[in-house]
Amino acid sequence: MSAIRIVCAGDSLTYGHESSDPLTKSYPARMIELLGNGFEIVNAGHNGATMLGSHEGANDRSYRETLAWKKSVSQPADLVILLLGANDANPTVGLAAKNGGLFDDHLAALYCQDAKAFIDDYRLKCCCHQIWFCLSTPLYRQVGSLYDAHYIQCFQQNLSLLRVLQRQIAEQSGCDLIDTFTPMQHPEWYADGLHLNDTGYLSLARLFTNRIAQVTNWK
Repeated sequence: MSAIRIVCAGDSLTYGHESSDPLTKSYPARMIELLGNGFEIVNAGHNGATMLGSHEGANDRSYRETLAWKKSVSQPADLVILLLGANDANPTVGLAAKNGGLFDDHLAALYCQDAKAFIDDYRLKCCCHQIWFCLSTPLYRQVGSLYDAHYIQCFQQNLSLLRVLQRQIAEQSGCDLIDTFTPMQHPEWYADGLHLNDTGYLSLARLFTNRIAQVTNWK
């Protein structure tokens, strides 16, 4: 029997940024440890990537423009875990930065459009019928020397809006919505208020593997 192939697509939270070693401490790497034989886990995370597309060059962070994207759709998959949104919400990144730091109705519509296109592509290119669409994780950055009040306020507001959109996208697209917000509300699990530390990445891996253990039909 061939191994169950799981593709983890996302940004730096998938890549394992701020862990002690992304190759061994990212959440996909920890999933390999937790699941054991019978599973192939692909880390297709790319630091700084957005769900939003390039939109004629207006956004230079699109996940679709990365080698990680090509890696994520290169072969059939039994499960795709899609965790993208932190950089879309960042008021200093991409299209949000060009809009004064805030998501508006136009950006929200584009996010939904691009997310649904991602899902369609994974179903077509990877022949994948199980796609888990994840909520954006919490933000614990604080006002101080690195971040001013406008940055924090915009970031939190954008993330709150994205979580509403992510719920809608999952429902409309027939994907499983994975709550990676509520159980990850542990400030001590974060290295810099956004990216996880080793304990946080292990906790995220456990969240996914516990759900994987409940899956009985992979085709």
